[in-house]
Amino acid sequence: MLHIEYEKCQTPIANLSITNANMQLKEQIRKFLKAIYPFDQDLCPGESIYQRWANLDQDCSNDTQPLAVCNTLIK
Repeated sequence: MLHIEYEKCQTPIANLSITNANMQLKEQIRKFLKAIYPFDQDLCPGESIYQRWANLDQDCSNDTQPLAVCNTLIK
């Protein structure tokens, strides 16, 4: 999915190269599966799952963008 985003849409994620984005994505999936921060947080009242992923995509630390982008593309 990231490959398509980079090659067809030519949209870099958090200014990362495709190689770095893929490496970060793998690490983020590991954290997500183990419920490690920021993936251990409960939804805020009234927040949808889509809104949560969109918020993670806007995270200034760039720690969650590749996985968040994949999830927001699925909607």
